[in-house]
Amino acid sequence: MPVDFQCGCGRWLRVGDEHAGSQAKCPYCARVVEVPAATALVPTAAAGGAYAPARDGGERFRRVSSAGLWLGITGCAAGVLFFVIAMVAGAAARPSYRGGDGASPVLAIFALLLILVGAVTSVMGIVFGAKGMKPENVRYKPHAVGGLVTGIIGTCLAGCILALILIGVAAVMGR
Repeated sequence: MPVDFQCGCGRWLRVGDEHAGSQAKCPYCARVVEVPAATALVPTAAAGGAYAPARDGGERFRRVSSAGLWLGITGCAAGVLFFVIAMVAGAAARPSYRGGDGASPVLAIFALLLILVGAVTSVMGIVFGAKGMKPENVRYKPHAVGGLVTGIIGTCLAGCILALILIGVAAVMGR
């Protein structure tokens, strides 16, 4: 069974179990590192009932960082989808100003719920991305950064859209 361990440069290395307890040279930074003993790995139950070596919090960081990334992406996607739905609803509502039937309010309510969900998931993407930015999280830090960036973009997008909605409502009410 291979031994997985992390070099001081942050890269994960894998060597055969025959090298456990010896020294190995990192192919990335050329640093000589100590290979942990195979008995230092504690087996844990994996999803299919198989056993996999436990790593020092790597799985926890993977889940937190990936959650941040996907929540941020979901928030951005909800903002873009809201914008598309708002354009469709605006085009459908335009005839009502000219005496037509107008648009159904269901589409507008769905669009507002969508932007609120987008705002909440974007903020959660920021929170989970920030949790994944711990110094010991070397392997999944790009996921955490992605969660922060997409969460911030989604939050800004949702905030701008909500501000435009409020300005539009204030303009319509002021007439």
